[in-house]
Amino acid sequence: MKNRIAIQGVLMLSMVFWWIGMVQGSETMLLDVESAVSEALANQSVIAAAVELEKAAMEGDRAATAALFPKLSASYAYSRFKDAPYAVFGSNQVPVGKQDRFSWDVSAVQPLFTGFALSTRKKLAALDVDIQKIRTEQARLDAAHQARVAWHRLVLAERAVAVAREEVTQLDAHVRDAQRFFDQGVISYNDLLKARVALAHAKQGMVQVQADRNVAAAYLNMAMGRPVDQPVCVAGLPDVLPSLPSLGALLDQAQVHRPELKAMRLAYEKAGLAVQAANAPAYPELSMIGRYERLGDNATADHNEFGNDNNLSLTVQARWTFFEWGKTRDEVRKACHEQAAVERQLQGVKDSVALEVVEAWEKWVAAQENCKTAKEARMQAVENFRITNLRFQQGAATSTDVLDARSYLSRAELDDDRAIVGVFLAEADLKRAIGQR
Repeated sequence: MKNRIAIQGVLMLSMVFWWIGMVQGSETMLLDVESAVSEALANQSVIAAAVELEKAAMEGDRAATAALFPKLSASYAYSRFKDAPYAVFGSNQVPVGKQDRFSWDVSAVQPLFTGFALSTRKKLAALDVDIQKIRTEQARLDAAHQARVAWHRLVLAERAVAVAREEVTQLDAHVRDAQRFFDQGVISYNDLLKARVALAHAKQGMVQVQADRNVAAAYLNMAMGRPVDQPVCVAGLPDVLPSLPSLGALLDQAQVHRPELKAMRLAYEKAGLAVQAANAPAYPELSMIGRYERLGDNATADHNEFGNDNNLSLTVQARWTFFEWGKTRDEVRKACHEQAAVERQLQGVKDSVALEVVEAWEKWVAAQENCKTAKEARMQAVENFRITNLRFQQGAATSTDVLDARSYLSRAELDDDRAIVGVFLAEADLKRAIGQR
């Protein structure tokens, strides 16, 4: 009686824990691909780093703008002479100052012409801001692509786990059938051993694909900026496969929207400005200087017995370094060669982008074709296993036939899943290739 009560209590507790697990499982949100992309865009550290570099470029632009405005400076000086200064008039020495001299001044320098150096630096800084904004967008594209790929690979890994579980279940049933037939003397002990070995191999395979699934989940968590060990469950794929767009339109779109091409075009423009900046020292510099100064014999320099203690001046200064042993010429040539190199690099990036688009498009075409054949093969493999298993139960097929049929079925199911997921992976690659999130 006590044992019966204990068993009932254990059963009740088991039911309670099962119900709690079901409730918790129902509360687990399935993650779709767009949610994964949104989370990656919000949490990726690479994007945050790119944003910081963009802010740094903006500060550089403001610094270049500030260089166009007057610069204010102040100085203070104290001198102690060994002898008091004097002037000689005939045979007389006339004092012109004291041993202690205090002076201070405030100056304002406004560059009027610098050979276009300052204006060119301002344009270069503005281009740096534009380039960094493009790189931030490129980081977002990379993060979105990484999240899409990780999400679909996790879907494929979970389908592989489902196939492995199905294989273990069916082989376990086959082992029981084989054991029964062996006990009845219908099959040999060797056939029974083959069934047991196949079941053990299937269980080992299931452990491996489960580990692969956990790694895929960790990779998706990393792509979304989550802890790598956080549990994640993904939703299923859409029932309808995406349609394949035309290759010509994709190539045109990539040439317009790819961040790498935008950045290279701005880099070419920047290289042209660098030529202009390198040629700036060939021109004279013109500046206007305003200066207020005080000179005296006390700490505030407001007392001077020998002259005026303050003065105000306005100076226009021209400076021209007209010979530096060809340094300016060499700097200009260097900048011209660098501009030519950027032009060649731009063409290389154009070709690389076009190749990426073609490669992703061809992968999509191949995946679509594989979907058709893989689906048919899967249906045929399912029917083949059903017939073979039925024939084995009727004694018309061997255990080896059943194991081979199950092997064919597992391979066909995985090929079908890979083909379907391959279409969506090709779509993700194509989006990245044309500069689309």
